[in-house]
Amino acid sequence: MSAPDPFRTAELRAAALTAWTASPRRLREDANLEDDVARGQYADRVVVELLQNAADAAARARTAGAVLLELTHDDDGTHLRASNTGAPLTPDGVAALASMRTSDKGLADEVGRFGVGFAAVRAVADAVVVASCDGAVRFDVEAARDLLTTQGRPGPAAGGHDDTSSGGALVGVLDERGQHVPALRLPFADATSPAPGYTTTVDLLLRGPDEVGDVVRQLDELDDALLLALPRLASVTVRTPDGERRLADVADRWWTRTVTGTHPLELLATRPAEERSRRGWSVTWAVPRDAGERAVVVPTVIHAPTPTENRCTLPALLIASFPVEPSRRRLASGPLADAVAHHAGDAYAAFVADAVSRGESPFDFVPAGLPSDEVDGALREAAVAALARTPVLAAVTSDEGAPVEPVAPRDAVALTGPAGDDPALLRVLSRAVGALVPLDGRHGASARALGVTVRDLAGVLDDLRPSGDPTWWRELADVVEPYAPDAAVGESLATLPVPLVGGGFAHGPRGLVVLDDDAPAAAVDATSAFAPFGMRVVHPEAAHPLLVRLGAGSASAVGLLGHDAVRAALASLDADPEDDPATAQVQDAVLALADAALAAGVDPTRMPPGLGDLPLPTASGGHARAAELVLPSSRAEELFAGAEAVAARMLERWGAAVLGAVGVRSGLRVAVVPDVLASDALIDGEDDDGAPEGWAEYLGHVADHLGVEAFLGDLTIVEDLEEVADDAWGLALADLASTPALRGALVHEVRGAGSARAPSYASWWLRDRLGAPFAVPGARVAFLPDGPAVDDGADVVAGLDPEVLRALGGVRTLDDLDAAGWDGCLDALPDAGTQVPLDSAVVLWRALAGAAARGIRLPIPPERVVLLDGGRAVVADATSAVVADEMTGQLGPHVPAARGYAEAVAQLLDVEVRPAPAAVVDGAREDLPGVLDGVAAVLLDEPGGTWVRAETLAVGRVAVRWWVDDGDLLARDEASLARALAYAGGEYAWHAAFTAALAADDDGVLVDLARARPRLA
Repeated sequence: MSAPDPFRTAELRAAALTAWTASPRRLREDANLEDDVARGQYADRVVVELLQNAADAAARARTAGAVLLELTHDDDGTHLRASNTGAPLTPDGVAALASMRTSDKGLADEVGRFGVGFAAVRAVADAVVVASCDGAVRFDVEAARDLLTTQGRPGPAAGGHDDTSSGGALVGVLDERGQHVPALRLPFADATSPAPGYTTTVDLLLRGPDEVGDVVRQLDELDDALLLALPRLASVTVRTPDGERRLADVADRWWTRTVTGTHPLELLATRPAEERSRRGWSVTWAVPRDAGERAVVVPTVIHAPTPTENRCTLPALLIASFPVEPSRRRLASGPLADAVAHHAGDAYAAFVADAVSRGESPFDFVPAGLPSDEVDGALREAAVAALARTPVLAAVTSDEGAPVEPVAPRDAVALTGPAGDDPALLRVLSRAVGALVPLDGRHGASARALGVTVRDLAGVLDDLRPSGDPTWWRELADVVEPYAPDAAVGESLATLPVPLVGGGFAHGPRGLVVLDDDAPAAAVDATSAFAPFGMRVVHPEAAHPLLVRLGAGSASAVGLLGHDAVRAALASLDADPEDDPATAQVQDAVLALADAALAAGVDPTRMPPGLGDLPLPTASGGHARAAELVLPSSRAEELFAGAEAVAARMLERWGAAVLGAVGVRSGLRVAVVPDVLASDALIDGEDDDGAPEGWAEYLGHVADHLGVEAFLGDLTIVEDLEEVADDAWGLALADLASTPALRGALVHEVRGAGSARAPSYASWWLRDRLGAPFAVPGARVAFLPDGPAVDDGADVVAGLDPEVLRALGGVRTLDDLDAAGWDGCLDALPDAGTQVPLDSAVVLWRALAGAAARGIRLPIPPERVVLLDGGRAVVADATSAVVADEMTGQLGPHVPAARGYAEAVAQLLDVEVRPAPAAVVDGAREDLPGVLDGVAAVLLDEPGGTWVRAETLAVGRVAVRWWVDDGDLLARDEASLARALAYAGGEYAWHAAFTAALAADDDGVLVDLARARPRLA
């Protein structure tokens, strides 16, 4: 019994056979077409085409379709069964499947357009059954071949003759084609039913292992993209012997944007008739919601709506109604494709805007590399152009809490490098640079592709105009500082506009002054007075350490007082300015800065030099330099005779401390001279303007003691000593002793390397003024005056403590003299040839030996010394003087020194030591007499010693009484022998005791020697 034939397959077969019989060439064409479609154009697309037909069935039924794809191994082979819901198969549908030329699809959202997609089943199967709820139809190569073979046998023709022309021709076509038949043109009715729960099942008996492998690959490649391309399909279940997987709910895993519209008729003029009836277009862009999956999940081919071979290099899945070639593998170029590409570009911009609203970067959606083909190039061009004009970038605002204004890339500005993604920097710059957007360094190329103006930070800084709030410029310096080491940025910062006090801007920070943060407003305002003289001060609200690094100077109020502009301003003022506004302005400015410096804790002694040149009104109504004035009713009026007092109104307005800081005197005062070097270069020169009196000479003096170019550091000096009145030295010295700062400046010596010392400036100056050295009250010192060389000299130092007296050059004995004191003492000796008291000379000679023993060094050799000449003390030129000990002193005038001290004394005085040549002696050797033999044993370790009793004894033609020559004791008599023995034993002072012991034959002197100082090794 034959199966029911609701789809009128017999009629379809008869029609095909009739057509072929009438024209065997038609059979060849149909066979070639099926073969081309199945094995060429639609090869590798069977699964996609089955799903597309399922989507069309769902569209016809206006339902969400479900598809089950099963791969099973049955007794007759491996089957691929595709079951779907939706509209069932109809006779028209079967006719379309069998025609391979027309499609029965007419709905706008149906996918198929050419009626040939079903032919893809022939790529993998020779037997196909399509079972629907209203019946089934079978396509079978063997059945079709049998039918054609039977139909092609010769039979009776009209008139009783055999007709072999047409039927035989069909058989001939089959033979030519190796028995390959167009099976899809010859459907057969079948009794198979669809799978339960589905309206239609397409059952393919796969041809062989190659086809099975091909289908398995296609099933494995199914992914979300196909469901997105076929939105009528809600789910696709794939069931194989290896397991089951289900594709569904793609909307939950993908972000999408779909845009639809209608083509104008003229765009469809060149398309096939059926396409011209479909004017609607649609574009869908999609990416997985999980950004991490996009690189591996998003297909790189365009879907139209099923996959084509055209690649899309935009980083998203594109499903669009592009026109396709009949093979449906590639897009068809032309105006229609261009239009769809344009719509796709606009849709892409909207799609990216959606992503941006979710917090994604638009730059991640900009294509990289080169387009894959002409279509991709058109797509990229359209997408980038649309993105460039779409506000997808967030412009930075200066207010952190302000709403973000979106801006189109083509209107935006971004910075290169790390600066481009620095929020603080961008926020500050946004006040000067419109539409500024952040830019991650990895997105630079993408930003440029979208038309963003990408600039380096240096270029932006170069374009900043000198305007705006000073506070903003400080904020700018703060955020730009990390980039300053970059050479280009540093170069731009060197010319950065800098707001100034008093208004206006400077071109770059070099030469400007940055005030300390704690500078009071009055000090800031005061700087305007010095602007005409070159002082340009950074506005306090714009001040920043970066400006100092770029060449600006950093200054406190006291630092400003030392600025060249202040000196220039002071130099420009008239000595006697009467109602001169400029003078008043500079005057107020200097005093305001001095006030600020004192308020900041600056030591008044460290005020810059030259402030004393400031003209100030005097009590008498005139003007005078501040350094020439004194405070009314102050100690200064007693110390500095004739000095004018500053006007009372100035004292009331500014106070004594401020006036004192600029030079107005209230008494003696100290000042600090910074970074002093000892130098002898200025000894013969004049002092610099403003330097203390004798400063150059003092530095030379220090250099003599401590070495040329010795670094002395900061020296504290006492000012205005030269102006103390002659009758005021008692007051002045009392103040020096009782005021800690003054006392310290006087008594503290200047220290050099090691133990080297030099007097302070005050000590040096006062010693010269007071004629030091001098004897302190109550003392009488040989060769020194009794008190200073001033009026009432002894009285002015009465009551001063020893430390102060010593600093002033006062001594109680010559042993108290230091190097400077010895300079003064020896320099005060009377003229050469003058005889001086012998006792005074002895005191001098003993003190010189002590000074030499203490290591004192005179920086300048003395011009005169005191010699012992035949029992007299006589002053002589040092150039001809020698130092001699007890023995060599017999040879002529000399500076006496004990044996062992002669070398040191000679070095102190910078003179020679008299040598000890061999003596010429005529005499006989004898044993040491009496007790002297014991003395020799004690002093010389030579018991049983001898001596030479000389009849004559001379050294260099000079007759002498005794001599020690290479250990031999030479003497004219026993008394002289005692001297020689004492000298040889290093105990010359005992010679008289030895002589007396010898005369008395008293060996008690030996016991006395035991009590003498121990012998040195």
